Amino acid sequence: MIGKSFYKKATILSSFFSLAYIFFDEKLINFGHDLLNIMSDERVITIYMRTFLMALFTSSLTFIVGIILTFFLNEVNFLANKFYRAVYYLPFVLPTYFLPTAWISWIGDMGLLKLLKFDIYSFGGCLFLFTLYYLPLVIIAISNTLDNNNSEIKEAALLMGGYKRYLRKIWLPQIFPTAISSSLLVFILVINNYSIPSILGVSTFSTELYAEFGAFYNYYNAVVKTTPIFILCFVIFLFIRKSLVSTFKNLSFSYKNNLKEDNLFLEILGSICWGIFFLLTLVIPIFGLILKIESIFNIWDAIVLAREQIIFSLWFTFLAAFIIVIIAIFLAYIYLRYNLKMILNYLIKFLILPPVFIGIILLLLLNRRGLDYLYSQGILLYLGYMIRFLPLIFILMVPVVNSIPKELEEASLMTGKSYLETKLRIFLPLVMPGLLLGWIITFFFCQGEAELSILLYPPGAETISIRILSLLHYGSSEIVNGLVLLQIILLMFVTLIFYLIYKFIFKFTEMRR
Repeated sequence: MIGKSFYKKATILSSFFSLAYIFFDEKLINFGHDLLNIMSDERVITIYMRTFLMALFTSSLTFIVGIILTFFLNEVNFLANKFYRAVYYLPFVLPTYFLPTAWISWIGDMGLLKLLKFDIYSFGGCLFLFTLYYLPLVIIAISNTLDNNNSEIKEAALLMGGYKRYLRKIWLPQIFPTAISSSLLVFILVINNYSIPSILGVSTFSTELYAEFGAFYNYYNAVVKTTPIFILCFVIFLFIRKSLVSTFKNLSFSYKNNLKEDNLFLEILGSICWGIFFLLTLVIPIFGLILKIESIFNIWDAIVLAREQIIFSLWFTFLAAFIIVIIAIFLAYIYLRYNLKMILNYLIKFLILPPVFIGIILLLLLNRRGLDYLYSQGILLYLGYMIRFLPLIFILMVPVVNSIPKELEEASLMTGKSYLETKLRIFLPLVMPGLLLGWIITFFFCQGEAELSILLYPPGAETISIRILSLLHYGSSEIVNGLVLLQIILLMFVTLIFYLIYKFIFKFTEMRR
């Protein structure tokens, strides 16, 4: 007997091919032939293999190094443990071009340490930067798994078999599925990343697609070239879907100060490992940007050069972050209160979509006669941001909504308060701290987004990320470094303002509780 899932998948596939036929017409008949031609092209095969190996090595490194760093962070009471726990995710939420731009300042052709002879413009350079950028994602996933475990199990295991046995028999088996699934998610994200290989001049799947689309504006060829990688990503996603859903479903912002090992050797080793990670991802890159600027006047020149892009990016991403976080809160609410598991199951699938694929589909569907205002007014870019970032922000908002007891709302309704009044006077004040936190993270993501912005930004209105990427190829390095540093300062300033607002609202809501 055929199940419902079969009909569901058949409907999705038939819809996909129907849309493809509408847009590509008779070209769809030759799709298989064109795909075989591309797969037999030696240059394309080389690019695909380079991308595959880069993603494979990056996911392997993040898997190994992520487990080591997470072990020290969660199991060892080393110096500055709480500080690293508060800042380790920053490299992942900062713009993707921050790390390559900063490290080029040190070891690029005109870098401060160019005598080191390390070629940053290479496969190895991409691998180094991808690992630094995606490590926090693996650490977040594994740490969340450990925080959701019962500390009494650890205490009992230590009493029964000692620390080494606890690590081998309990700790590693607990975190292994999450470490594998998060590393495979990194594999998918590396394949879809455009900014880092583009800045370093390394040909990958993403840079090939953008070159195809930007040079020839050929939707069909771009879709054909996307197909093999999309199938690979989809197969990997099917393999890790249950583990990812389980991890994200139980995501928590609370940190449990579990029993930590007091071992001098491990404490020294943990301090060294996390100190190196902190230096490589934040301290050295920021100092590289500052030193390479050379003069404070270069920052002023950067402001003058990109004044319009800065203003446009600030108000545009401000509004985009607000819209996305409101929708995320709404979806998280109905997901939890009405137990609609399908919301998480569907949203998480958008994580595997390449940004160029999202951009092409939106342009095919909505950039046509009668709907051209959607493109000219920037609405397509809003939709692109929403498709790309809504799954992540929804995942972050689930624990925020889950922390609010539904009994409070039920009690309010029983006292005669209306549904709207209950939401405004009970739910909204309690959810506000999490809403502000979600807005800050969304604002960071939207500010640094470049892949979709290149395809969808409205005529005459560039974002700061597009301006920076164009200057990286054709502009002065001092101006580029000034712009990147200026964007980091603006992000920190906005974060500080909203942090102060967050603290005020948090104290207010705690008093209400």
